[in-house]
Amino acid sequence: MIKQELDKSDTLWVNHIPQGSDRMVVVDSFAYTLHQKSLQNLKFTNPDAGVDSKVEAYFEKSLGIFLVKSKNWHLKYQLKSTDDSVEACIDKIQNLDFVK
Repeated sequence: MIKQELDKSDTLWVNHIPQGSDRMVVVDSFAYTLHQKSLQNLKFTNPDAGVDSKVEAYFEKSLGIFLVKSKNWHLKYQLKSTDDSVEACIDKIQNLDFVK
């Protein structure tokens, strides 16, 4: 994971995504095709979290959670891969209007 905060970034090794609530709910989904492969993205949020802890998390079945963004701070956690095709897929997904 890459943690990006304003103009800084750092590499993190994590086995869980930080969250301010035990309850994450799906608030949107988006289906699309990338390189002749059908993909389904899910967008989660934690509605019970305090104002400063609210996040949006993005999930795709083959990648898992690939992006978590704070709703109030310039902070995001982004999945990175040493596999070039996986990295290209993550980059393309993050540039979709659904994720922005």
